[in-house]
Amino acid sequence: MTETTGKLAQPSLTLVSGAEAVAVGGSVNDTIIITGDHNTISLTRRGVFAFQMLSDDFRRRQTNAPGAPFYDGASPNWANIARDDDAPRTLFDDVWKFTRDQSLPYQLAVILGAAGEGKTTLLRRLAWQLAEQGAPVFVRHAEHLVPSTKITLEAEKPLVFIFDDADQEEQLPALARELTDAGIRFTILMASRLHEWQNASLEGSLKRLGAFRKFALQRLQRDEVEALLNRLERAGKLDALQGLPRPHQVAHFLDRLKADGQLLPALLTARYGVEQFEAILESVFEKVRRRPDGEFLLRGYAALASVHRYGLWLKRSLLARALEIEPSALSVRLIGPLTGELIEVQESGDERLATRHPVIAEHAMHLLESRRWAPEAMYLYEKLFAALGEHLRRFPQDSQKKLLTLLPLRFQRQGQFERARQLFEQGTRADPTNAPTYQAWALMEQKSGNLERALKVDAAAFGPDHPKVAIRVNNLGLVLRALGDLAGARAAFERALKVDEAAFGPDHPKVATDVNNLTDVNNLGGVLQALGDLAGARAAFERALHIFKKFLPPDHPHIKIVERNLAGLARLPKS
Repeated sequence: MTETTGKLAQPSLTLVSGAEAVAVGGSVNDTIIITGDHNTISLTRRGVFAFQMLSDDFRRRQTNAPGAPFYDGASPNWANIARDDDAPRTLFDDVWKFTRDQSLPYQLAVILGAAGEGKTTLLRRLAWQLAEQGAPVFVRHAEHLVPSTKITLEAEKPLVFIFDDADQEEQLPALARELTDAGIRFTILMASRLHEWQNASLEGSLKRLGAFRKFALQRLQRDEVEALLNRLERAGKLDALQGLPRPHQVAHFLDRLKADGQLLPALLTARYGVEQFEAILESVFEKVRRRPDGEFLLRGYAALASVHRYGLWLKRSLLARALEIEPSALSVRLIGPLTGELIEVQESGDERLATRHPVIAEHAMHLLESRRWAPEAMYLYEKLFAALGEHLRRFPQDSQKKLLTLLPLRFQRQGQFERARQLFEQGTRADPTNAPTYQAWALMEQKSGNLERALKVDAAAFGPDHPKVAIRVNNLGLVLRALGDLAGARAAFERALKVDEAAFGPDHPKVATDVNNLTDVNNLGGVLQALGDLAGARAAFERALHIFKKFLPPDHPHIKIVERNLAGLARLPKS
């Protein structure tokens, strides 16, 4: 192996690939980046990524490479980008301006939008333009790569890292921290569906590391539609829109009952026509059904589409287990037969399986269920979660565990609470130890007003005497008190108080303070007062005051509340 010499602060740093690795920023032992076999980059062994570097040689090859059938709804590959064969978006200018700001050493940005809006294409366009201007651009890659033989990095140009589906990258903050600690200037550009990004909980960590921006990729605007129509016309791909007046063509892209400003449906329906799009899907399914293994093909596709329509994916081994076949048989029985179809199955290098596109998967699932050509989604989820439970017993930390929480949350966001509840139940059966599933379920029940059900979920997850359950019990007590069920509220507060005392000790602030900025004993005092137990109420208020004065400043609102309660009691006639 040939190691680099010098530091990144020098005018340039040449990396020479050896048999195993290329090192950046020092020796192999203390390197910030090691590019190993197949361009695997690991950061001080804390996380492993694979990147494709958009080198001059790579870009030259793509200029002559075959493009993807972009106007048939496929994501543009690098050859499309090289030939400017993609959908121009006005958001590009805003993100480009952000990347060109060289005043800060570290920059991070995420492009958020719905499936089919062109996030991946926009991200690739940005990566390509940055590489064309000489920036060292590394694109997250999951497939087999051939290592570059020589790379030169110039110190004045920040490293640029590109991440599509950034919500799946749990090690992103670790990457940014390692680069920051080493003093290496960098820009990280990401893309994600909005809900997936919110669930990933990465934003807080990344914000603390540098200048962080969020860019929202909205539906197509009129000027974007005009530019896209011009491009379709030059490419001879207007098809169903050919011969229509330009205002009618624009209306096709923007009309709520047609494409509704969504990029992928706009392209597909422009290519085939609004009415024909689902008819084309139906004809594909009819053709597949007539094959000797047709029922299995539709069931296998539906199992994958039921997940990918939400932007999620399945491992090869998990899908095979759900279909009750060997993983090695998937290529012959499912992936191969559907290759080239509108409903094809695609596989990345780390065995992630997905359909051609989430938007197509959504249409397909609706069609399959309405025609009863494949099992209903809830049955598919039941089979999938059962397979996942078996898988997790062997590999308890597998990343596919997230499906147990993410899938029910998709239905919750659509307002389908009963379906979400069914999936939460199946998820907790599949892995009774997965706390995030219980927590998401309990939170859904609490937001829906089902506090008693939320309490049962928490108790099942943590045990009846856990402090987290005590918080939920307190919430229930507040609701019961508001509803006038004072006896029920008293029982709830006493139960929460007992749990907190056992967990934290009698004089701990947690004993006195619940999530509503009131106190267990203060709540209890209010209930006792309402029940006519003035002596008990006075004892509860005095205890709350004792604890608060021990842990809080004299002018704290909690102290004033309890003092007012005691003063009010003193004015009442003694019973």
